[in-house]
Amino acid sequence: AMVMVFGLHVHDHASQLEAQLKSGQGLQKSSLSPTRGGRQELLQFSEFLIFARKIREASLDKLKTQYPDWASARIAAGRDSSAFSHHDLDGSGGISELELRNALKHLGFTPLRQNMQEVFSEVVDGVWHSKRELDFNEFFAFMLVVRQREGFKRSAVEEMRRVFERFDEDNSGEVNALELSDVFRHLGYKASLDDLHVFVKQVDANNSGQLDFREFLRLMRLHREDELARYTAVWDARQDSGRLPQSEVLHALAELGLKPTKMLRLMPKSLPPEGMDFDSFVVVVDSCREELVDNQRKFAGFSEDRIENFHNMFQRFDKDSSGDIDTAELIRILQHFNWEPKTAAEQAVLVNKLDVARARAREAGTKGVGADGSSQIEFWTFVQLCRILETEQEHAEEERLRRLLVELNFSQLEVDQFRQIFCDRKKMQNNCEGDDKLLSEEAAGLSCEGVRRLMRSLVSTIPPEDKAKLEHQLQTLMSGDDKKNDEETLDFHGFLRLMRWLLDTDFARINSRLANKFALV
Repeated sequence: AMVMVFGLHVHDHASQLEAQLKSGQGLQKSSLSPTRGGRQELLQFSEFLIFARKIREASLDKLKTQYPDWASARIAAGRDSSAFSHHDLDGSGGISELELRNALKHLGFTPLRQNMQEVFSEVVDGVWHSKRELDFNEFFAFMLVVRQREGFKRSAVEEMRRVFERFDEDNSGEVNALELSDVFRHLGYKASLDDLHVFVKQVDANNSGQLDFREFLRLMRLHREDELARYTAVWDARQDSGRLPQSEVLHALAELGLKPTKMLRLMPKSLPPEGMDFDSFVVVVDSCREELVDNQRKFAGFSEDRIENFHNMFQRFDKDSSGDIDTAELIRILQHFNWEPKTAAEQAVLVNKLDVARARAREAGTKGVGADGSSQIEFWTFVQLCRILETEQEHAEEERLRRLLVELNFSQLEVDQFRQIFCDRKKMQNNCEGDDKLLSEEAAGLSCEGVRRLMRSLVSTIPPEDKAKLEHQLQTLMSGDDKKNDEETLDFHGFLRLMRWLLDTDFARINSRLANKFALV
């Protein structure tokens, strides 16, 4: 509850208080002490407020530790503060906007004027202006709000909460990797399921294997910072004396893979003739990205390449070029993906899925999708159906992975760490091949050469006889009964089987090497 109120940055403090409560500490008489039958009672609201104050005080103490000079200046206002040099650039004893920007950067936030102005209006009495400085209490209040919102504006947090709740299908208050994939697609981010598992592990503070809203918001902040880093690199390369010339804006957008908004295309001279600073450039880029995401909502998260492939296949079965196909033709298309219904019951379910796909196509702004229950299917309905069926396939793969974990006797921690190795190596492989397509649309896994390079990174020397054993094992796994792709690659399930074999045979003494690197064995 404290994390939900203050943000993920208070997780450690909240965990300490929780431990105190469970041991009967923290209040003179803890209502969370076990009662008869082993159950625990809930905190009363007055007790909750006490602990909220403790969390706030702990956050203040931590900030004092991080910025002792500013904290001491608050206490010794007006006295000499010669150590006030790390962030107090002008030695005034107050905290200017420039100094505040430096502090935000130090904490991993990219300071944006529009975001800072919103927080200023909430924590500062009167009107904020460039010559105004914050005292330490105002600085604490400012940082508390920034961390609570993970650096986003209030409206952005509210929108992300709506998206989070929309895709929390079981209303559990948490999203798993599969639900997170739907969220990412809706927000216009591209990531494979393997990557999403890594993302979950990255911010899963309570180790639940899922993300609550605060953990999700932290993940979105990390992605936002990656975005802003790309914006910064482009802006730095094209700016002149701190401003991006008007003539460079469209080139900068193209470098980021974006097209100008409709308004900007109609009124290109609406850009300031003197150029724009970085904060203004971010506003323009964000608006272009937002329009792109809205326009591509009908893509259902697929890339333009896959949409083109779907369209080519759709046209092959649209014999009369009418722009739609019937259910019999649809089933023949689905056979190419092994998605076709195999029983009468599955055919009835497919009809219902088509109506869901039509609803999603309408929501994405597509017109002319036809009436529910119709035997005719137009292209964008087909695309939404493909997304539904591919998501079902991902669910089936997750269940298959769960069973494999039991079979191979791996812990979730081991699987998470192996997945990180797999994803990192796969990205290196794709970079070497110069392939910039989505991971989910590239080869299904590691090539034989990719596995060999991984082994060379884990084991410095492989004797010839062990090389022969490794090659035999790779060929066995790549042609096994549970192989799910026709390519000469090792998917993550096969990679886990390989790791089990390596550990069981202590291949080239790999156990000690992995134990030192990941503390797995």
